[in-house]
Amino acid sequence: MASTPSLLQRTRQIRDWMLANAPDGLCGEAVRAHLTGFKTDEQIDGWIALYRDAVVPAIPDFAGSVGVDFGCWSGFGTSILASFGAARVFCVEANARTMAYGKRWASQFDLDALRFAWNAGGVIPLADETVDWVYVNQVFCNMRPDGFDQAVGEISRVLKSGGRLVFCDSNNPHCSATIERLSRVYRTRELGSGDSTHPDGVIFHERVKRVRELIPAIRDESAQRLARQTCYLGGDELDRTIIVWRDHGIEPASPFLGGWQKAPVHAPTGMAAGNVTDPFDLAARFRKSGLRVSINTSATPGPSDPAELLDQISMSQSFYILGEKR
Repeated sequence: MASTPSLLQRTRQIRDWMLANAPDGLCGEAVRAHLTGFKTDEQIDGWIALYRDAVVPAIPDFAGSVGVDFGCWSGFGTSILASFGAARVFCVEANARTMAYGKRWASQFDLDALRFAWNAGGVIPLADETVDWVYVNQVFCNMRPDGFDQAVGEISRVLKSGGRLVFCDSNNPHCSATIERLSRVYRTRELGSGDSTHPDGVIFHERVKRVRELIPAIRDESAQRLARQTCYLGGDELDRTIIVWRDHGIEPASPFLGGWQKAPVHAPTGMAAGNVTDPFDLAARFRKSGLRVSINTSATPGPSDPAELLDQISMSQSFYILGEKR
C-alpha cells in the first residue's frame, strides 16, 4: 500500500490542480463545493485512513482488483481509493461534464488506474459481471427514490459472482441529529452566506443565472423559485426543466420535496436538505437483486470531518450495508 506521506502530498497536489483548473459554470462550482471537505491535510489524511483501514479491508484481494466507485462525483476520493493497489477503478457518475473534467485531471497526474464513465439514463456502462467490487458512499440519499431499484439492479448486474458491495449512506430516518447535520451541509452548498429571504449559495446562484439565460425576461422571484425547485439538477436536465416551465407553465419539483418520503428541510426556507433513506428498505432491495447482505445501523450521526469519520466507521454516517453477490 502507498505510504500516507507520499499519498497525502499527491492528493494535495491533485486538489490544488482541480481548484485551479475547474471549468466555469455548474460543473466547476460543484467541484469546488465538493473539495471543501478536503481543505486541510488532516481532512485529506482522514479520507486516506478511511479507505485504507475500513473500505479496502472489506474487499478481499483488493490489490489487482477491478471496481466501481458509484456516484463518485468529481472522482477525487476515488483517486485515493485506487492508490491502494486496484488494477482499475471506474468512476461512475450521472454528471457528464464532471466525468469529462475527471479525465483531464487524471491524465494530468498519470492516474492510469482510473476510468471515468458517465452512467447516462442510470445505466453503468460496463458489461455484466465485470467488476470485483462496488463502493457507494452517500449517493442514494441524493437520488430520486423512484430510481433506487434501477441503481440497485445495475450495481448487482456488474458485480461478479462473489463480488463485494460496500455501501454507506447518511440519512437515518430515526436520527434527528443526522437530519440536522444534513441541513447544515445543504445550507453551505445551496444557500452559502445567504439568508432565508435571499439564498445565495454558489450552486443556487449558478442555477438562477442559467434560468435567466434561458428566460431573459423572467421576474427575479420566478427565477429564484425555479432555482429552488430544481435542487440537484444540472446540465441538460436543468435546461429541459426550465424550458418546460417557460413553454408550458409546468412547475418543477425538487426530487426531495414530497412524493416519496418526508425529507429533512432547512426550516426557515422549507428547502429540502436531502432524501431520507431507510437501511432496511435498501438492504431488502439488494437481497432481492441477488446479494447476501448485512446491515449496521445507529441512531448516532456521523461527523462532518472525514478524520473523525474513521473513529465511527461502524456507523458510517448512520448506516452501512456490506454485500456479496451470490
